[in-house]
Amino acid sequence: MAKLSNQDRKKIEHRLKLAQIHKKSVVDYLENLKKNYEKKMISNEGYAYEMEKEIDGRTLEDWIRFYDSYIGYCIKKLK
Repeated sequence: MAKLSNQDRKKIEHRLKLAQIHKKSVVDYLENLKKNYEKKMISNEGYAYEMEKEIDGRTLEDWIRFYDSYIGYCIKKLK
C-alpha cells in the first residue's frame, strides 16, 4: 500500500474524528431514548417510532453501523 502524504493523512484523521463525534452523538441519543422509555417518559409507540424513523434514509442503528464501518475504513487507511 502506498504511503499517505501528510495532507492526505490529516484529511483522513479529520474525517475519522468527525465520524467518531457523529457516532457518539447517535449513541448518546439512543441511550437517552432508552432511558426515557424505561422511565416511562415516552410510550412504546413513541420509542418504536424513534427507533424506526429514518434520517437521510437511515435508521439510528443504520447510522451506527455506517459510522463503525467508516471508522474502520479510516483506521485501515492510516496504517
